[in-house]
Amino acid sequence: MYAGYVFLTRSGERERERQITAGLLKNNDEINQLIHSDQAFKFMRNVRGSLPYWQRVFYDVLAMVRQLRCPTWFISLSAADLHWPELIKLIAGERGRTLTDEDVKLLSRDEKCQILRENPVTAARQLNYRVDKFFSLFLKSSGNPIGKITEYFIR
Repeated sequence: MYAGYVFLTRSGERERERQITAGLLKNNDEINQLIHSDQAFKFMRNVRGSLPYWQRVFYDVLAMVRQLRCPTWFISLSAADLHWPELIKLIAGERGRTLTDEDVKLLSRDEKCQILRENPVTAARQLNYRVDKFFSLFLKSSGNPIGKITEYFIR
């Protein structure tokens, strides 16, 4: 594991450059120094899903609002993966279980949940795929159903 970072002073000048290695992370004193200097927190800025990552994204969205004004539309989407038979058949098929559409209809909610839990990455990627298609084929289509979209943010 290797990562480097540059610590900048308030004036923007480079104060020091530090490399984070696996060996450094085995030393408790070094880890405590990283934590107390706030560098352990800043190091995670590029790790999607971490608190520093979402903090950076939050500030990016605030900058968008300052530049572009308040958004016109806000959409909240949720997965309906229990009602996506093709997804349930796909994940079951990965485990060697062949299901038809009728088989999926006959599954209980708990059975469908169990199948989806077997591969949460595929389930999440399916939601991401569907959201991307919703934007590209519908919202951003030439018909402009909600008006012309110039900027958008998805989390």
